[in-house]
Amino acid sequence: MQQHTENSLEAKVNITRYAPDRTYEVKLNQSEEWIREVLMELNEKATSRNPEDYLGETDLRVSLKLTKKNNPTFGHVLLVKGKVEAEFMTECVRTLQEMKDSVEAEFSACFIENIFAEEEEYADQVELFIENELYDLHFYELNRANIKEMLHEVIFLNINQYPVACHDTPLEYNDEGNSTKQ
Repeated sequence: MQQHTENSLEAKVNITRYAPDRTYEVKLNQSEEWIREVLMELNEKATSRNPEDYLGETDLRVSLKLTKKNNPTFGHVLLVKGKVEAEFMTECVRTLQEMKDSVEAEFSACFIENIFAEEEEYADQVELFIENELYDLHFYELNRANIKEMLHEVIFLNINQYPVACHDTPLEYNDEGNSTKQ
């Protein structure tokens, strides 16, 4: 299996541009516009500045291996294995103070043609066993696999939804006019 390394990738990749059984390695960061858009969305929970104002102090790195396979059942299949690492600004759910948080996740996804999404067998399926491995299932349309949407899903399923800057900070709450600390 041949390897080919690149440092740029469209948000929606045209799978017809990939040769079968060849692995393409891609390393991306926020110099790619669509990666920068995902990072700005991560930074939206920090509200003291605009999301783009945090770009200098936050980071999103993505490593991908894309392999196109010809499958007897699904035709052209795009297999994507990768890792995402991000540092972003958010707010502490306890104190509402701005804080930096991070997320790191490895993933395996496959893209099959969207005509299978209409078949009852695949309509509610989220994973697919293909090439002797289990992959998160995604569909491509008009030979374009939406890598940005898949990556967005991986990140937002893995981020801490309740970030806390300092677990030792007492909670203040108002109970019928009595201000107390917990």
